[in-house]
Amino acid sequence: SKPMGHTAASSRVDLKRHGARTLADALNLMPQIYPGRHGAYTVVGARGIGRPSDFNARVLLVVDGVRMNENIYDSALVDQSFILDIDLVDRIEYAPGPGSALYGNNAFIGVIQVFTRRGGQLGGWRTSLQVDRMGEQRVGVQGGWRTEDGAEWLVAVGRGLSRRIPLDPRIMDDFNPLLSLDTVLSRRWDWSTRYMVSGHWSGWSWMWAQSVAERGFPTLRWNDAHDEILYLQDRESDTSRVLSLAYDGSIAPDWDLHWSFQRSRYVYAYESPAIENSPNYFSRANGRWQYVDLRLENHSLAGHHWVFGVEQQYDRLRDMLAGNDANIFFGPLQERAHRYGVYLQDSWEFNPKHVLVAGWRRDVLPGVYAANSPRIAWNYRPGERDIVRWQYGTAFRAPNLYERVGNELYGVPSPAPERMRSHQWSWEREWQPGWRTQLTHFRSRVIGLVEPDASGFITVNDDNIRSFGWEWL
Repeated sequence: SKPMGHTAASSRVDLKRHGARTLADALNLMPQIYPGRHGAYTVVGARGIGRPSDFNARVLLVVDGVRMNENIYDSALVDQSFILDIDLVDRIEYAPGPGSALYGNNAFIGVIQVFTRRGGQLGGWRTSLQVDRMGEQRVGVQGGWRTEDGAEWLVAVGRGLSRRIPLDPRIMDDFNPLLSLDTVLSRRWDWSTRYMVSGHWSGWSWMWAQSVAERGFPTLRWNDAHDEILYLQDRESDTSRVLSLAYDGSIAPDWDLHWSFQRSRYVYAYESPAIENSPNYFSRANGRWQYVDLRLENHSLAGHHWVFGVEQQYDRLRDMLAGNDANIFFGPLQERAHRYGVYLQDSWEFNPKHVLVAGWRRDVLPGVYAANSPRIAWNYRPGERDIVRWQYGTAFRAPNLYERVGNELYGVPSPAPERMRSHQWSWEREWQPGWRTQLTHFRSRVIGLVEPDASGFITVNDDNIRSFGWEWL
């Protein structure tokens, strides 16, 4: 289950040292990935690829083995809408590119893995309080225990409030001629509430988590009744919920089993208030899905580590609705769908200096698409302190409901899944314990990039794009 290439990591100590308050702050400390604020959300880019409008659909977010990308926008929420309080994070890893056959849809530009703390690490109750001069307030209560039979429990509640959040300068230009900066920022805020209960015992693990994040932001509306511009307060919210159960353990000599099941829900809501002679505007999205993953690992052949797995995602509900008090623009849609994946990977250490990793994956959405994704990597140790890596990987991403809804309204066929091919060479040297450097050259090609057309109402497969460069870490 290890990635084929280099993985960047940040520990809990790193997050505390740099004062990370959200997952986005933590990712900003890591190389090769570049989070940035775009409107109400933080978007993530890597190696020249990052679309502000995709809501991080091209990066896969995993928490303790649980996929967090929802099934409407495929978004990976990494700011105040992230499902966990940052105080519960023990370690974060980021693997750039399509680096393993274990991941399917969304593992396009990289995989973010978040590992949470266990109850035994807390050893009782803890409280935290943070207030800063920028108007951010955070309070949290966590409790953790380890029983005599080895079971670990963790309970956590957290709440955060941010005020006077800076706006993108391009957005401020719309307000500057009309309102003062202080007036605009007084309407820019967000608050969040998070709950989590988790446990571990004898190879079993379970988690229930929920987050509710609401944001307020200023907007300008024209009032026809009085021939004037009004300054209003819009609101939007994200609600995420997940329940998961997993088992990791040995079932026979040289055989390991991983099994996991999750049920998740995501709700998005937006509302702009009504004014005289103008109705309120609203948008809703509601997603429910369940996901099952079964993986077997075998070490019986000398030098080989085989991984075989199957997975299924059942989208129980994918619904969108938008309109105002007078008209419904589109929806309700109320889709259902199944997605299947099967993968095989072998890591072969045929001598102490050479490791060859080869993988293959096939993903199927019946009646819509089927995608094969081969991956291969080679690691070579010319000396005790040097590692040379080569990696070739492919990935795909199918258009989500948000990207298809405009096409369906206008009777236009939905775009095909976009695909990526990526090559990477790297050289890593450990100069002394705790100090190492890495030089990487990468080349990627995205085929059939899915993005809005000039009208902004429908999505198309755009021209192929290429990305290449060097990284020195």
